[in-house]
Amino acid sequence: MKPRVGCSLFALVFATAGNAQCLKYPPDTATVTGVVHLKTFFGPPGYGEDPAHDRKETQALLTLDEALCIDRGHDDGLEEPETNQHLVTLVPLGKSVNFRAFQGKHIRVRGSFFHAITGHHHTSLLLDVRSPSDLDVLTQ
Repeated sequence: MKPRVGCSLFALVFATAGNAQCLKYPPDTATVTGVVHLKTFFGPPGYGEDPAHDRKETQALLTLDEALCIDRGHDDGLEEPETNQHLVTLVPLGKSVNFRAFQGKHIRVRGSFFHAITGHHHTSLLLDVRSPSDLDVLTQ
């Protein structure tokens, strides 16, 4: 009897997609792990349409160890659900959070997710980080 490659491949793809960690929007908080990278994007006024005059914005991005999904959760339906997310923007909710110190490091971070809503948001999901105590370096 010949093995059914198509069925096996389908099962593998389905199992991989189903393994994404599903979290919720606020008021829930989440803890995720990954590597921090700083990236500079064009900002206002043209967000890249006029590089000579557009402001530059450096943001901290977290490449997640495992893909995740976000359910609507407790909100009023305004936040969009997301699946298979591998990259999130870290947003400091205070001057005391300095992501430059975590550049290139593997970290665990705790915060609340929200969906991109402005031209300043360059990933579908963003994570509010309230204080330095919400960040732990896992490896150097």
